[in-house]
Amino acid sequence: MRRSLGSNLREIKVYQGYVHRNVLLSLIITMLIVVPIHAFLLIGESASIKVNPRMSAGIQGSILIGLTSFILSLTLIFAIATFSEELVNGGALLALSHPISRTSYVLSWMIASLVTTTLIYLLSIWAPLLIIDPDLLQTMEFYNVVIKILELFEVGSVLQLLSMLLKGRGKAILLGLALYYFIPITLMFFGALLFVPGAGFRSNLFMDAFFSIYPSYSTIFFGGSAPYWINTVAIAATAWVLSLIYAKYKMEVS
Repeated sequence: MRRSLGSNLREIKVYQGYVHRNVLLSLIITMLIVVPIHAFLLIGESASIKVNPRMSAGIQGSILIGLTSFILSLTLIFAIATFSEELVNGGALLALSHPISRTSYVLSWMIASLVTTTLIYLLSIWAPLLIIDPDLLQTMEFYNVVIKILELFEVGSVLQLLSMLLKGRGKAILLGLALYYFIPITLMFFGALLFVPGAGFRSNLFMDAFFSIYPSYSTIFFGGSAPYWINTVAIAATAWVLSLIYAKYKMEVS
């Protein structure tokens, strides 16, 4: 029997409470760490501008995001690993014994792991910014911040899909660390070998792939151009669609 959209939305709404309780502790810890860091940086920037009104541009977004994006990535990995563990420890089986579809179950976890975590991180930047000095909105460079958050969200979306295939907390954590750190750092070393100053990369395929998957890394180290963020969004969207299709037709729990 086909389920209506309204029925699926009601299932997701009801199940969200349970899912968010599972990741609540990691979200609280994230906020307790990143909010003071962001506030400290913004206070320093506001004071610097008042002392020297001629100073240019304000703080670089890459400095702000660079200090706390590591914490965000670990939070995403932990949340997704918790979901992956449920697939093998009986949690998913228990949840699916209730009137909830596999698609609604997975979508609830994706919203809690990826969307809620990302929004809370954005709030940890915007709330101190608006409280300390709203004028910084006109001077702060947000491009690097947005690109980094988009990259973290996109890689997290891919990790969510792969964690459904592999299953298990340990596998999800190792895969998350590889996707967020080992693989991009390795690719940067290869990129340095392929990069010719003033001429670009010897391989356009490598450039397109690296800049699309890791737009923040590539922008910082190789001066990537803005259009690649479109590919990043497309990769994230594809990962979400494939995750839901796999959940509906192929996902097995134990």
